[in-house]
Amino acid sequence: MIKKYVSQILRLSLTLAVVFTVAGWLPFHAHVTINSSPQGASVYKAGESDVLGVTPYKTHIFHTAKRFDVRKEGFIDEQVLLDHDSAEHVLVKLTARPILLYSKPGADIYEVDAAKPLGKTPLEMDVYVDDHTYTLKAEGYYDKDVIIGLNSKDPLVVELEHKPVITIETDPADAKIYMVGSDELLGTGSLTLILEEKAGFEIKADRYYSETINLEPKTQTSNITLKAMPYVMITSKPIGAKVSIGGKSIGTAPVEQLIEKATAAELSLDGYITKTVTLDGTDRNPVITLEEVPPPEPEPEPEPAETNAAPAAL
Repeated sequence: MIKKYVSQILRLSLTLAVVFTVAGWLPFHAHVTINSSPQGASVYKAGESDVLGVTPYKTHIFHTAKRFDVRKEGFIDEQVLLDHDSAEHVLVKLTARPILLYSKPGADIYEVDAAKPLGKTPLEMDVYVDDHTYTLKAEGYYDKDVIIGLNSKDPLVVELEHKPVITIETDPADAKIYMVGSDELLGTGSLTLILEEKAGFEIKADRYYSETINLEPKTQTSNITLKAMPYVMITSKPIGAKVSIGGKSIGTAPVEQLIEKATAAELSLDGYITKTVTLDGTDRNPVITLEEVPPPEPEPEPEPAETNAAPAAL
């Protein structure tokens, strides 16, 4: 009797289900559309790998709740629970996966017009729906803007451009280096600095002719050899002769003098014949030999007087 009663109930339930289905209504049933921001995400049964569809995705909820995974490349997976109390349209907001921002060399990261950096590369950066612009800064390199958005590669590698570095090496090693038109000493013997526009440099050293060079803003090394001034050490033999040039005394030999062109020098010393020589700076250590004044010739002896008187008579 009981079996017959149960059988009748089952047949009745089946009949009602068929009737309701034909009528377009299912018991304990709800229509739900899963959408995502951004759209185009894949929908899976929770924990499974077979794709059910792509958002916006329509599904039906019967008498039990269901869990779905919403996945999209570049975004963090989200899970949604649907039941009879769920709204007809459920929006799942996806969060973009952060990307690693890396630079060569390491650089500080700034937001536009920000005074303080967000951090230093490499750094994991949040990704937003709208593109965001950041500025990378490193000493000795040009600033570079980088845009991070949904289409950015992960990791995002940025190479910074090195600013032009010029190096000046001098001979002699104690030469001083100045910017043309400035008295500020930049360096002695060697100088390395960043040059972003064409500039002139003046190299100076005692007893050398100064030299000016103009350098373009590009990485380079300039070796500058200054020309020595032709200082001449005038020596007399014997030493101690007075030396005059152009009628003006310059001192007593040995004496040093700058000789930049053919110059007549006069050497004089008591007891010696004054001597004039022409110096042109080729010989840096000329030795001038003076000749002694010859002794005076002796005066001739007087001749004896002639006598013409006759001898006296005896």
